Amino acid sequence: MNVARDIERVIRDALAQNGNLPKGVRVIAWQTPDETAGWDHPDSPAWSGEDDRRFPLIEVSCTPPASDEKDETALTCEVSILCATKAGDDRDRKILRAMYEVAQDYADGIAAAWYEERPEAFDAFAEALERLEPRVRVGGATAGTPAPPAEGGGLYMLGAAVQIHFCITPKPPEQRI
Repeated sequence: MNVARDIERVIRDALAQNGNLPKGVRVIAWQTPDETAGWDHPDSPAWSGEDDRRFPLIEVSCTPPASDEKDETALTCEVSILCATKAGDDRDRKILRAMYEVAQDYADGIAAAWYEERPEAFDAFAEALERLEPRVRVGGATAGTPAPPAEGGGLYMLGAAVQIHFCITPKPPEQRI
């Protein structure tokens, strides 16, 4: 079981399918950059194995599960949705802003859904993750620690974040060691 990888996959797929991303944006999951589902945009060339850092890029990464401080029976993962563009190609940061708005809207949608009237975003996320990991039960999502605006190495970067709260149901007795 690799819950962090599967959280990355679910969020990557949701972002890659968003029609508001600028032309040519790549969306990848940190643990699985070679999976073609992350290259859904028709203007994005296939992953080459040598060049997973073509820009503009959104990279979804997730921490391994840790104990939830508020509930000792639950786990939490912090998800970073980092947006990056080449400074020379995006001098006014217009592409970065558009990418970030999609990322932040998605993070807000799943975090706000369980305490506001936007349950469809959270439900879609939880159902997709639970299909990949049948023993996972998603309990909620809260705002994470975002990446502040940064410039370095010829890149502009900005990131959204969300924390996913969940538990793992026990294996049936016949599957236990």
